[in-house]
Amino acid sequence: LVHILSISAFHVGVIVGWAVLAGRMLGVPRSRAALLAAALAFGYVFLLGWPPPAARAALLAGLAAQFHLRQRNPQAISLLAVTALLVVLVDPWAVLDAGAWLSVAALSGALSFSRWSDRALGTGWGYRTLSASVGATLGTAPITAAMFGMVSIAGIVLNFAAIPLAAVAVPGLLLSL
Repeated sequence: LVHILSISAFHVGVIVGWAVLAGRMLGVPRSRAALLAAALAFGYVFLLGWPPPAARAALLAGLAAQFHLRQRNPQAISLLAVTALLVVLVDPWAVLDAGAWLSVAALSGALSFSRWSDRALGTGWGYRTLSASVGATLGTAPITAAMFGMVSIAGIVLNFAAIPLAAVAVPGLLLSL
């Protein structure tokens, strides 16, 4: 649950999601709304001092918006790899940042398990949340075990409540900044 409490890639994703939703509600075309949301994400991350996990998320939002604008549909895991590489190119010290490692590992695990559950269980909200939580936990388990000496599995269940609550609270955080 630390990813929900700290200013991280999760926060950037929530901000991008809300910005796209607001743009769409105002009648902005989807591609343009995604580009505006990515610009907001870059501004937010710049204001934070460009921490590697948040930078990865902003770069991911920017690349995804560009691909959507050009009507391209890259593999999500490939897009994640490119954004991780870009973060390291911009900030070579990011390879030593635990948050950067956890950010990439969590999203990689969540993407892999969500893809599996979509095929095996269906695309329902509950299945996707459960599989993404399990995937993120397993993806980050070796890193958290090595760095912190333990792996918590409580987040798998707690994410069902924490993610929607944080999705409502994070825009307030952005507005307060």
